[in-house]
Amino acid sequence: MTLGPVAVPFLSAYLASQLDHADLPVEARWDAAAIHWPFMAPWLYVRFSDFRASDALTAEGIGIRVPLRDLVRGQPSVAGVVLYAPTVVLKQGEGDGFSFGDGAAQSGSESPLAAVASGTMIEVLDGTITLELRRSPAALQVVDIQASVTEVDGQVVFDGTGLASLPAHPAVPLGLAAQFSPDQGEISAELAFRGVEPMAIVELAGLSAPQAMLQVPLSGSVAVTGPLEAAVLRLTATGAGGHLQLPDARTDAGRAAVPISSMEVSLEYAVESSALGLTELALTGPVGDLRIEGSFQDPPAGPSEIHANFAGSLPIDDLVAWLGPALDPSTESWARRRIDGGNLTNLTLAADFPDGFAAGSRLDISGVVRETAVNWEEGEPTLDLAVVDLDLAGPELTVVAPTATVGAATLDDLRLHSADLFTESGAAELTARLSGDSGSLLQQIGLDRGPAAEPMLRGPLRDAELRVRIPFASDSEAEVTLRGEFQDIRVDPTSFPAGYSEFDLHGLAGTWTYGSGGIDVQFAGNLGESVLIDDAVLTASGPEASSFRIAATLHGSLADLIGLGVKAQGGGRPPPGVDGLAGTARIRVVMDVPRQEGVGPGIRRLEGVFAVPSFTAGGFESGPWEGHEFGDVTGSVALQGETLAVSGAAALADSELSFTWRSPLPDVPGDQELTVRGLLWPEARDALGIQFADVDGPLDLAGSALRRPESGRWEVDIEAGLSAAEVTIPALDWTKPAHAPLHARVRGPLAEGEPLRLQLVGGGTDVDGRIWFVDGALDRLVFARLRIGEHRLTGTVAQGTDGYLGAVLQGDQADLRPFLSADSETLARPEPLRLRVDSRSARTMAPALAGPLAFTMEVDEHGVQELRLALGLPDEERMELRGIGNEGALELELTGTNARSMADAFGLGVAANDGAVRIEAIRKDGRITGTVQVGEFTMLDAPVFLQLLQTVTVLGLLEQIAGGGGVAFSSFDADFSFSDGVIDIRDGIAQGLTLGVTVEGAIDTRNRLLDLRGALIPAYAVNLLLTRVPVIDQLITGTDSMGVLAADYAVTGPAAEPEIAVSPLQFLMPGVLRNVLQGFGDAPGSPPSPDE
Repeated sequence: MTLGPVAVPFLSAYLASQLDHADLPVEARWDAAAIHWPFMAPWLYVRFSDFRASDALTAEGIGIRVPLRDLVRGQPSVAGVVLYAPTVVLKQGEGDGFSFGDGAAQSGSESPLAAVASGTMIEVLDGTITLELRRSPAALQVVDIQASVTEVDGQVVFDGTGLASLPAHPAVPLGLAAQFSPDQGEISAELAFRGVEPMAIVELAGLSAPQAMLQVPLSGSVAVTGPLEAAVLRLTATGAGGHLQLPDARTDAGRAAVPISSMEVSLEYAVESSALGLTELALTGPVGDLRIEGSFQDPPAGPSEIHANFAGSLPIDDLVAWLGPALDPSTESWARRRIDGGNLTNLTLAADFPDGFAAGSRLDISGVVRETAVNWEEGEPTLDLAVVDLDLAGPELTVVAPTATVGAATLDDLRLHSADLFTESGAAELTARLSGDSGSLLQQIGLDRGPAAEPMLRGPLRDAELRVRIPFASDSEAEVTLRGEFQDIRVDPTSFPAGYSEFDLHGLAGTWTYGSGGIDVQFAGNLGESVLIDDAVLTASGPEASSFRIAATLHGSLADLIGLGVKAQGGGRPPPGVDGLAGTARIRVVMDVPRQEGVGPGIRRLEGVFAVPSFTAGGFESGPWEGHEFGDVTGSVALQGETLAVSGAAALADSELSFTWRSPLPDVPGDQELTVRGLLWPEARDALGIQFADVDGPLDLAGSALRRPESGRWEVDIEAGLSAAEVTIPALDWTKPAHAPLHARVRGPLAEGEPLRLQLVGGGTDVDGRIWFVDGALDRLVFARLRIGEHRLTGTVAQGTDGYLGAVLQGDQADLRPFLSADSETLARPEPLRLRVDSRSARTMAPALAGPLAFTMEVDEHGVQELRLALGLPDEERMELRGIGNEGALELELTGTNARSMADAFGLGVAANDGAVRIEAIRKDGRITGTVQVGEFTMLDAPVFLQLLQTVTVLGLLEQIAGGGGVAFSSFDADFSFSDGVIDIRDGIAQGLTLGVTVEGAIDTRNRLLDLRGALIPAYAVNLLLTRVPVIDQLITGTDSMGVLAADYAVTGPAAEPEIAVSPLQFLMPGVLRNVLQGFGDAPGSPPSPDE
């Protein structure tokens, strides 16, 4: 029940006073007010009809609510405002901001609603809002708005509901909650909606959707935040039940569609930047899940970008239909005609629209397709693919499949690529690893020699690299390139011309390439049964070429390789001696093989290099290298006319040799010639039987061997330089002087029973002789002239059947100095040797010649077994040496008629004259131990002995020596040992009437050092008589043979200038006292013993 209208003057006055403070547009007006009182309501409504604030804001009426309680008290107030059927029109300008008619709602100005409210609540009944969007073909109108507007802390708060009226769309229920700041002009609002078709939102935004999404009603909300001129709008919505329309796919029931089970969408639009962002568009359905996101700058004219991901199973036919508008017509047509079946299971898409939807676009797609087939060419086998990875990057397409089949071929790692997919002049390239039976594949890809001919190759082909260029133009042919790896392939012998049946190629493995440039096959395998092929290349312009070119490295038996070469020349016998060569060789050969029927093979020119790891020369009748093993033989070979020339290097034991060999072809008369150069080291010299001398160092060899067909034997001429080596001839005890020049030459025929001439010149040598070899080893040497060092001999050196090397030499002069030297190791030689030397004279360590000489010696592996030397010395003196081996020791006996002459022969320099000498000794383990006895002799010309006597005053001794008479001794006896060039003397005593001398110590013959000590006993005969009285012997003389008076002495240092020390304190001391004093320590000047 409403009462009124009733005029209330005081209320009108109050209301007028309140409105005078409002900042309303000048157009605002209202008619007369009427009062309404709902029955029993605690307030009154004062309503003004026909309210108009501007063209953008009008209402059928505006009312205020006045509390009755305040009115009764005389304090009227406004408790709220009611807008009846207001109409609001918002227009989107060029800057994408909204305005109320001609006046823009901007920050800093109060809105009309705020002015009307003046801090009170506003109720909106049956309101209408119209949004005129700049890009939308029709306005968005919200009707039947029921809302309330309140002011809280300076913020206008809106809460209400309504119905949205979209173009060609059912009404959409809305719910709105908003908050507006009049001072800053900022709004925060959320609009909830239900049942909106996605295409209606797309069309409302003025966009052109690439696909039609139908019957997927969405429910969600739109949130608006920020200043009105720069607001950000966010849309989130979900939907269920619908389908995705495929543009050009049709079925019997009409256009095909993809079912959609659910849909989620999230959009964001920025007013200020005109940027629309698709945060997420998620579609799920029976075929899979699709998620899309994108950005749209100034849609639809500005740049845009879309990203999508799909997981599921989408038929390829549907995919081609869906992408059809974006593809080049020729590409789309090829895909529809050539692709059969298959499903897309994974997809990633990126679409770029740099100039807006109206211009060209770029698609980036990657995905997985399963179980599809591609028909490349009509009538050809289809390409069956189990799994395919697709990658489209703009105009560049890449397709990858782990495995596929096409006819008889299996393709692994298949890859299809096109850099210009969207152009009619473009092309695609397919690559894969192809496997299958080589014969079937050859015929399938068109490499067979004709429909009735068998394939040239037989065997499996694995992992061949297939490359096919596929032009998009229908009048262009595909270009096929094939590069394969193969194993166990056999070449059909019938594919070669007649005469090549011997060249059985089998077990081949390698690679082959076929393309526009022809055939190129690189392989290794077997030629016949015993020859291996490496690094072989077969080339031809095509399978129908008239000839092939083959370059190959062959290795195997030398004999077999040469035999194959002979067959290639039309047959015949191999060169003499070839059958005896044992070992392998590697050789490079290049030959053209004609395919013309009846044309046989023939090598007219052969060039190359070879490397023979090792071979043993044999079967060469008295050949220069028969039986020797050569290694690392490398060099070059060339066939020049009818002569084969080979040059290179080879290793013989520890030496490197270079060689050149020239030989005619089989059945061609001519000489064979071999030249050899190199340095021969010990092992090689032993292998060649060079044993007549010990050589430490290189032998510079330059040799040649010539075999003439009329004689069939080899003539050799070998020269050797020995200047840089140390050369020793054990049989002669001769060593070449260091760095002295020495040159040897051996020449003559290599034939049993015929000698080679030996010449040796230089380094003090002049040798001329003959050498005989038996079974490749040295048999004997006969010297017509043997002048080596001081030797002037002739004779024979022969190898005995018992293993002994026998030497019988005679002549004018022999050199005994190496034998008589203290450093001589003649007696230690372990080689079995029987030596006899007879000469008219002999060179010893003495300046004058000795002679005659008769010398024999026998040595076995245990050492010297028998030794006999008889030598005449100057002044008709003689010396004899005998030695007998006894259980590893050598018992020696040396006698001579004159001590001085014999000592001079040994180079000892003893000053004793006359006196027969007898030495008995045993040599064992390199040490000689024995005794020496010398008969009556006289000491002459002994400077050291003279210096000793000067310290002893013995009447007449010095005068006797000065007068040339010397000091006479009746005997000398001593024990001695000799080792490493040192003579150790023990218990030595020389006895004479006027003087006695004891001696012991060491003489270093190599370094010529003395370390001797003993006693000088003046009046030796008188002293000796006193020793015959027992009591006096012990009290006075002391040590045996010392006498009453004695002087101790020591001689040390270099033999040329030794130091002499004497103890004069002992001259008058009795022997007992001297012994006692010696017990307390060394007397002054006495030298230390060698042991100390």
